[in-house]
Amino acid sequence: MSPLIRSSIWCNVIFLIVTISLGACKEKSSSVAPTSETSNQEKTPGIPEKTVTPGPVERIETDERLEAIQLVNIQDPIDIESAVFRAEIRGAFEKKNFKLLEITAKELRKSHPLFSDGSWKLKHFYDAIGERINHEQSDYERDLSIFQAWDKAEPKSLTLRIAMIEFYTEVAWNARGNGMSDTVTQSMRQAFEQSLAIAAEILKEARSLPEKDPCCQYAGMTVALGQGWEPKDFDQLVTEIEAITPTFYPAYSYRAFSLLPKWHGKTKKSWLEYAKKVSEDPDGLGDEVYARIVINNSKHFESVFRDGGADWKKTRAGLEILKKKYPESLVILNQTARLATMANDRNLAEASFAEIGDKVLPSVWPKKERFVHFRNWARTGKW
Repeated sequence: MSPLIRSSIWCNVIFLIVTISLGACKEKSSSVAPTSETSNQEKTPGIPEKTVTPGPVERIETDERLEAIQLVNIQDPIDIESAVFRAEIRGAFEKKNFKLLEITAKELRKSHPLFSDGSWKLKHFYDAIGERINHEQSDYERDLSIFQAWDKAEPKSLTLRIAMIEFYTEVAWNARGNGMSDTVTQSMRQAFEQSLAIAAEILKEARSLPEKDPCCQYAGMTVALGQGWEPKDFDQLVTEIEAITPTFYPAYSYRAFSLLPKWHGKTKKSWLEYAKKVSEDPDGLGDEVYARIVINNSKHFESVFRDGGADWKKTRAGLEILKKKYPESLVILNQTARLATMANDRNLAEASFAEIGDKVLPSVWPKKERFVHFRNWARTGKW
């Protein structure tokens, strides 16, 4: 790593670590996962997000609450498989097994393997490095010392740089919190901006390396969002990812996320216009990527169709592609049931719930009562 970056990182560590707690105290939130930690839905790196309760706003009856008590929570075997993989990668990081990390990352960059729900193993690799159990000062200090040892062992590592970009963007958003701008104090903003500046510095060097990894530019999108990059510069990150692989759908989901009204969307439908555009790319994933974008951004609306304006016809077509390609995925099946209910497609909702049975997937249905409520509508047509 260049002397400039090494100097800026380690000279600013103490200031940044101290200010992490300021953001956490101001606004308590998870620093890593905007979606359920047990699900293979894409995570927005680094940003603690507020979400709204999905689905139609209806009253849940007492009998539905009683019915929910009888249901059994399960976990998608694919989620278990990916969690085991992430635990192994995090373990290698904590043990400072940098050789294993480097070899694994190179193999994943070369072969682009997917889990059985279509999620990228390479992205899980970097998610894993940031999956610390706690988010206290000592945890960040420990990880920083590991990064420093990794830098010493592998000074030209692209893998290290990507992990550090994600680390510093997490520090930045943790320091800021997820409140509105008028809740952010001067010290919180200073820590936010300084940490993002370090991440941007590392990103610049990483992009110049001969070895390429889509997760480099993907991690850079959080820097771009926080620093308010111009659209052409933001889109350049996507272009660079497409040059590596046009099927890395997390990049499209993130770019759509950045075009939500609360960020840089010029209109309420900017994110959907973008989703439609990328779904029409002949070299891309078609309606599959549209459905992925809707799934991953639906948490920002009570109903992504009623309130967000998403196109159900394209979403359904994408879900059908996903179910055909990844028939073992319980997450995709449950998302189909959830979204079909939101879109008032009773036939598809009823068929999906019949296939699901009485086992609830908490990563899609955090509350059993909502699962029961949606299923009862699919069965009876009554709210």
